[in-house]
Amino acid sequence: VKVAWVKSAGAAKYRVFRKPVSVSWIKIADTTALNYTDKTAVSGTSYVYTVRCITSDGSAYISDYDRTGKTITYIATPVLSSVENVEGGVNVAWGESAGAAKYRVFRKTETESWIRIADTTALNYTDTTVADGTLYTYTVRCITSDGESYTSGYDLAGLSITYVESPTT
Repeated sequence: VKVAWVKSAGAAKYRVFRKPVSVSWIKIADTTALNYTDKTAVSGTSYVYTVRCITSDGSAYISDYDRTGKTITYIATPVLSSVENVEGGVNVAWGESAGAAKYRVFRKTETESWIRIADTTALNYTDTTVADGTLYTYTVRCITSDGESYTSGYDLAGLSITYVESPTT
């Protein structure tokens, strides 16, 4: 989860806090930057974040903080597990991202950028719109149940495979 804020005049450092909904604030970092990425968030968990200005040595607070904070439910980027040639297409599989409502499958070729090919609640999808001998790269991203918004990042590198049609006898 990336948390960002606006610079406060006179602030030497910022202390970032997080709490699961209805629990006490926990310090997670001190930084001089205007953002912080919380890499310890657990997929499917709702958190509230806030930031407070502190002295350069971190010994004292020099500002108040937003007690309401900003709430977000963190959903991890789906981890692609395999792409394989199957009868009539390429099967793409990935692990579950806790809290995900749906998944959006994308592919690209060496000459095209990412295109959306399917939305699904399953943990795999068979792309039947492939051409023999073509190299495809696939990735998956979590989306809301209505498909209107993304709820996770995606693996920019993806997984690649050259589709090879099954021989006919």
